[in-house]
Amino acid sequence: MSLLFVSMSQGLENLKLFFTGQGFIATLFFLLIFFSGYLFTKLVVSYLKIMSLRTATPADDIFARRFKSSSMGFFFVLAAMMFLNYSGLHLEIINKVVMVLFIFVTFDAVSKLFDFFIEHWSNLISRKLIAAEEEVKSVSQSFSPLFHRLSRITFLIIAIIVVMVNLGVDVRPILGGLGIAGLAISLAAKDSLSNIFGGIALTADKVFKVGDMVNLPSKSIMGIVYDVGLRSTRIKTWDNEVFIIPNGILANEVIQNYYQPDMKSRAVVPFSVEYGSDIDQVKKVVLGEIKKIKKALKDPEPSVVFNSMSDFSLDFDARFWLESIRDRYLSRLELTERIYKALNREGIGIPFPTRTLYMKEEKAKRKRTAKKKPVVKAKPTKKPTAKKSARKKPR
Repeated sequence: MSLLFVSMSQGLENLKLFFTGQGFIATLFFLLIFFSGYLFTKLVVSYLKIMSLRTATPADDIFARRFKSSSMGFFFVLAAMMFLNYSGLHLEIINKVVMVLFIFVTFDAVSKLFDFFIEHWSNLISRKLIAAEEEVKSVSQSFSPLFHRLSRITFLIIAIIVVMVNLGVDVRPILGGLGIAGLAISLAAKDSLSNIFGGIALTADKVFKVGDMVNLPSKSIMGIVYDVGLRSTRIKTWDNEVFIIPNGILANEVIQNYYQPDMKSRAVVPFSVEYGSDIDQVKKVVLGEIKKIKKALKDPEPSVVFNSMSDFSLDFDARFWLESIRDRYLSRLELTERIYKALNREGIGIPFPTRTLYMKEEKAKRKRTAKKKPVVKAKPTKKPTAKKSARKKPR
């Protein structure tokens, strides 16, 4: 008991000396820095909340959440470092541990700040890429998680290298190994990287966006851009089929975008009438039918063009403009039906393929005479027979 009492008394004496000397100053510094950081964090977060009420963008709320967690950790580690410096406790292990924590907390704060800018950029793109349907996802939803992961991994690797340098570790062999590993990974993932950079190129060039109507002539694919992902792009056809095309291939394709430069589109309905029809009457009748299409625009004016004289028909094109290309298919069907009924009503003939054959009379006569000419058959020849000669007998 006496030994325990002596040790406890020595501990209390050391603690008294600690708090009356440099330890007291170190403790004051720790508390001052920590509570100053706490107040600073509260003020900044409160200010950001007030600003978020005045703005429609969610960037203020995102920054406030990320700033609060990183700021408190940073000030706590900073207060611990100041405490160790002014306390006179020269414990090398504790100093190194605190230094390592300070490096990781600092890089974590920078990483979260970088994530904030990525998310803010993602939200800006999401507002620009308005989807045609509610279930369609925007391109930012595919690229944003990738950039978040890449930034965190990058900052973590940099923080580890900085810690190793401060601990006296030679990082040159590690850097060389990382370079070789990166080269090997890039060669192994060549196709995947090609698709990723192809997607970035398509997005940067604004070739299309989610909800656009596109056509790939070489692939015979036409439909709505359903999703632009990290590796591929999905196109939904009119038959509710989804084609998944790698971005690397799509970046080298000829793409016809019906929504650029705007949604306005011209519809063309070809038709034909028989020879001998009155061209002016045909134009007048078909123009009247075009004006009955509800969604046909008056400016530019519709027109009926006489194109060509074919083998058995006179060919025309009925042309009119629409406000949106989405209405073109149904409007063409409606006008085709109207043109057919109007031509029948006006007595204008609709041709069908015909062929006229001309045969010369001389050739026909030769063929007939060749059939009537009798066939002469050759008579078989008889072989000559030998006659017996009568000989006289001598007397």
